[in-house]
Amino acid sequence: MHIDILEAEKQLRQLVESVQAGEDITITRNRVPIARLVAPDQPGMAGNIVDWLVAHPLPEHLRRGHAEIARAIATERDAWNQ
Repeated sequence: MHIDILEAEKQLRQLVESVQAGEDITITRNRVPIARLVAPDQPGMAGNIVDWLVAHPLPEHLRRGHAEIARAIATERDAWNQ
């Protein structure tokens, strides 16, 4: 469902009830999506992303430690200053 922000302000209670019933609502301004209302247990929420990352770790050859990342950042910054 898509709804304009001005209309969403008027219907917040009903929109929340729809979300609790499983509906995904996109809020728009001038027909451009600006926000989504979804239930907190639906995929795409921050907690589920963390769970997904834990269940799907990077392969060992792609992992870098803090020191290696810090060195790479320092190298890039030095290149900008030249």
